[in-house]
Order: sequence, then C-alpha cells, then structure tokens
Amino acid sequence: MSGTAPAADPHQAALLKLFNELWVDPDVGESVRRRAKTIRPEISIPDDHPVAAGVRRELAVERAAREALQKQIDDDRTARQAEAAEAKLRGDLGRAQTRFKLTDQGLQDTMRLMQERQIADAEAAAALYVENLPKAAPSSPANNLMPGKFNLFGTTARDDRWEKLHTDEAGYFADVVNEVFAEFSSAA
Repeated sequence: MSGTAPAADPHQAALLKLFNELWVDPDVGESVRRRAKTIRPEISIPDDHPVAAGVRRELAVERAAREALQKQIDDDRTARQAEAAEAKLRGDLGRAQTRFKLTDQGLQDTMRLMQERQIADAEAAAALYVENLPKAAPSSPANNLMPGKFNLFGTTARDDRWEKLHTDEAGYFADVVNEVFAEFSSAA
C-alpha cells in the first residue's frame, strides 16, 4: 500500500499511516490483509501468489512433522526418566532389604508404608518398618541347667572355700583330698 499519494486532510494522512502500520504488522497484518481482500477482492496481496501458497503448505507439513517428532522426543524422555526413577527405587529397595534383612513380605510392607506415609527414601521406610515390628518377649528365667546369674569372673558373695584356697593352699588341698576319699568310701 505504500507508494500512494499522501492525502490532503491530516486526519486521512494519520489514518493512512495507521493502516500502513497495521498492514505490515507481524501480529495482525495477515488478518488485516485477508479482511481487506474479502471487502475488496480486486486488491492484490503479495501472500496470495501461488508460489507463496505452496511454500506455506510445505511449511505447514514440515511444522506438523517437527511437532510430531518433538512430541515423540518428549514422550521418550519422559519414559526414560520414569524407567530411571523405577530402577533407582528398585535398587534402593534391594539395598534396604539387604541392610535390614527383610523378608519378601517385609519388603512389601515397607513399600506399603512408603506409599501410605509418602516416604521417598526406601532405607528410612525400612528402618521405620523394622522399628515398629513387635518386639520379642524377654528370655525365660533361669532353669536348673543354667543359673540365672552366671559370673565367670567371681562373685561378690563371700565363699570360705575360695578364701582358704588363696590364704592356705595346703589346707585347701587337704580338704579337697578328704572330700574325694569320702566320696569314694560312700560310693563303695
């Protein structure tokens, strides 16, 4: 539209300038040109050239192919990230099972605990699971075969025989010999 003679009226000149700016505007220019073509079909728009129309069709096909390829790349990236996250979780669960000596049922319960409490760390969930397991009952009291208090290093109770061993070895030896002979004579 450039190249027309300037209008004598200043308002017309301002309107013509505004129209020229809208005509070449990258955002709304195409819609202005199309609307002008519908109002005045005799207007020649450079975009209507058959070569330009063919190029636009080719560009549309290329754009659709590029968008499909980009979608495929994004889907593949998402799938690989999900696989990597799953592999990491499986490895973490395996290490937790080994570290805390979990059975398969214990591992299932740990995974359920992770989901219920939204715990991302498998070892932390396994530690919590093991901590919440019922504790074993305390061992039974001493029986006749094994005394309740077995002190290998001595006792705090006074024992005259041990004291005699340390203070009078010969007397202790004589007492032991007499006990042994007394047992032999009573057994016979």
